[in-house]
Amino acid sequence: MIPSKEITDQIEQTVRTAGCLIEDVIGVTDMKNKEGHFNFVTKYDSKVQSFLIDHFRRILPEAEYWCEEDGYTDEPSFDGYTFIIDPIDGTTNFICGFMFSAISVALAYRKEIVYGIVYNPFRKEAFIGKKGEGATLNGEPIHVVDRPLSAGVSHFGCSPYKAKYREVSLQRQQAIAMASMDLRQMGSAALGISYVACNRCVSYASVHLYVWDYAAGQIILEEAGGKLTDMEGEELQLSAEASVLGGTEISHKECVDIMKQYPLPAEE
Repeated sequence: MIPSKEITDQIEQTVRTAGCLIEDVIGVTDMKNKEGHFNFVTKYDSKVQSFLIDHFRRILPEAEYWCEEDGYTDEPSFDGYTFIIDPIDGTTNFICGFMFSAISVALAYRKEIVYGIVYNPFRKEAFIGKKGEGATLNGEPIHVVDRPLSAGVSHFGCSPYKAKYREVSLQRQQAIAMASMDLRQMGSAALGISYVACNRCVSYASVHLYVWDYAAGQIILEEAGGKLTDMEGEELQLSAEASVLGGTEISHKECVDIMKQYPLPAEE
């Protein structure tokens, strides 16, 4: 079920307002390390998430929540609407004052993503995708230009949560860098995927993300005419963890071929 314009407008306004909670914060020293490799959380992550949930409950009282922080990490039942929230995607950037972080919110209906917004409050940029209605950046339509890796900059995430994948990730990164105009590693999956949707990047890849990292970006990129799959090029399932690969029709195929040359180590 596609949400009404009234509902999605309220979601967008809520996310933009939540951005005011962090837009003036430059660098953070008070943080904790969660489970995983340099997986940080700050008081602002919890503050933004609490604000979003409080307001979303007024918009869609029946909705469930699947979020990065504060007891919402278990997979929901997906009986109806589910909000999938990363309150600050790119927390390490936020801690270090890089100003390349985003609030990422996807809305799923029975395991199908029907709406997504990725909002960077530091640039006042809102990427939005709605099922069957296309994608926009601050209200202007965006469409993927089909082009090869050699015609653009690639964005590669280097296994942020599991150190054991770093070596293979770096090998893949080098191969994609050699095939691309240049390479960027900017530290936010949601923004990286959205940058492919608006043609700032020609591809995006990252090993072992969580669903709240990529769910909103997925519908934005797909509604812009791009592709987001797993590393083998297969359709993504709405599951807790995934390694993802995004691009244009041409660049995506090139990336899949590169990934096959550098298989990940087996799970223990």
